[in-house]
Amino acid sequence: MYKLVEIIPYEVTRDLVLEGDKRITVFDDTDVRGGDAFAFVKVGEQYDCKIGVLGDLDPAGSRFKVAGTAQLGCYQVTRIVDEDGCEFYLEPVGEAVDGDEVWIKVERYDLLQVNDVVHPGYM
Repeated sequence: MYKLVEIIPYEVTRDLVLEGDKRITVFDDTDVRGGDAFAFVKVGEQYDCKIGVLGDLDPAGSRFKVAGTAQLGCYQVTRIVDEDGCEFYLEPVGEAVDGDEVWIKVERYDLLQVNDVVHPGYM
């Protein structure tokens, strides 16, 4: 669970600052992608969020442990866990199997699901 502590609006997208086991800023582009699916979120409220990692596989990046797969909308994605135990998601990583490690140079974190509402790009 994450508590929404701040919304940083831009012209048509926004960043949401979430606080759970650690503080993380996530990108929300659902206004651009159609439907503004996450418009219902409010500062001070808690939400069950699925967060994606956008970045390149890079041995100089952050280390994540592969923790299996998950269904996100119409897609199967790879579940990964960082060194703090926080769970994230990314597109399938080739032949990576449960327990493998991947190093990712993180460019940003993307909001993929809030409670039962899935990002329209995954539907």
